[in-house]
Amino acid sequence: MKKTKSNYSFRTLVTVIIATLSMQLAATSPAQAQSCTPVASLGNGTAAENLSNFAEALASNGETQNQINNTIAADLCVTPITPNVSLGISPLAASVNSDMTLSPASIYLDTATNQYLSLTGWSWDNTNYSGEISGLPTSPVNIGSTDGFGTSVSGGVTVYSSSLSYGGAGCYFAATTTSSPSSSSSIGQAYKFQDKYVVGSQGKCNNSKTGQMSMMINNPTSCKTVQIFSAYGHTWSSTTITGITLGSSSVGISFSTTANSWRLASNPNPSFTIC
Repeated sequence: MKKTKSNYSFRTLVTVIIATLSMQLAATSPAQAQSCTPVASLGNGTAAENLSNFAEALASNGETQNQINNTIAADLCVTPITPNVSLGISPLAASVNSDMTLSPASIYLDTATNQYLSLTGWSWDNTNYSGEISGLPTSPVNIGSTDGFGTSVSGGVTVYSSSLSYGGAGCYFAATTTSSPSSSSSIGQAYKFQDKYVVGSQGKCNNSKTGQMSMMINNPTSCKTVQIFSAYGHTWSSTTITGITLGSSSVGISFSTTANSWRLASNPNPSFTIC
């Protein structure tokens, strides 16, 4: 009888433990499941499209690039890849001219797909583009010919998809997304797009005041040390962009003439190690 009673007590104890653990799991699982948002659930596009759209929406709401990066890391199911800080290069070394800032590159690992995603972008710091158009247009007009933006990556990895999202940062123009680059190679992609200007109740608005570009980078079979480079080309009057070159150490932009144009290249970014 003692043996039977002992077995009964043991089985009862096990049952109680299992029931308790089940209740604990039921109570914690929903919170854990909602702790981050998968990149794939942000929209119906590719991971690059979803990330560039998400980042540009944040930019349109007035977030700085640092704030955008922090929001992505906090809200999405991604792991930010920490830059290898060396040679005195700061991971926050934005590239700036008198009109625009190019944000430092970021790389994220999509934890759901084990896919690497890069993010680069720009932001106009003023409305100097308004001086390139005569008058005060109340309907959108082209600012000269197309502008261009490109990103390339070194280190022996392959880029196989990208997306660019740009918008007016809450000023008149909604965001535009394109996944059809004008230049493409195994190490980068680039886009040309028509910048526009209008004067309305919100002031002087540019349809590409801010922009975010994401690239999907293949997961290498062995660890690679990579750097990311970007450049923006701006034109007005009759000057046009004649080509965008995607190199392993820079992005080149050529123009039909040196007048009425400028190119802003990213500062050397720290390297990243991806495996």
